[in-house]
Amino acid sequence: VEGENLTGKSKSQYGETEITEGVVKGDDITFVENLVYEGMPLRIVYKGKISGDEIKFTRNVADIADEPFVAKRSK
Repeated sequence: VEGENLTGKSKSQYGETEITEGVVKGDDITFVENLVYEGMPLRIVYKGKISGDEIKFTRNVADIADEPFVAKRSK
């Protein structure tokens, strides 16, 4: 994080992807993961709220489905 800009990479079973459109404003965080799944582009938009040692996320997969999850800081 530099200012409000969030950069980095995500890793999954589909490989490593650059995070794009990353923004952190106060306790809100958003970013996009552009994957290639079975040869087709797949845009996943993450929106989250930071609270203590966790972030409550919702990710939207290709404007088809919303999936909530919680990311917790490793201790």
